Amino acid sequence: MWAATPVYEIDLPANIDRKRTRLNQLFGGIPVNVIMVPIDVKTQDLADVLASQGYRPDRLTFFGWRRSPII
Repeated sequence: MWAATPVYEIDLPANIDRKRTRLNQLFGGIPVNVIMVPIDVKTQDLADVLASQGYRPDRLTFFGWRRSPII
């Protein structure tokens, strides 16, 4: 079930780039169900960005969110 569940990794663009690089180094790629979502939360709307990445609210989805202070 989880292998088919979309997993959205939401972070700042520079962090997404680092994560992509590291996942490629460790595993040779990113799992097909993992969607890397770069966002600047100061200037972009999360709902709009997720929609542009294929998010569908009618599907089972996993979100992992660690709140970091915005400076």
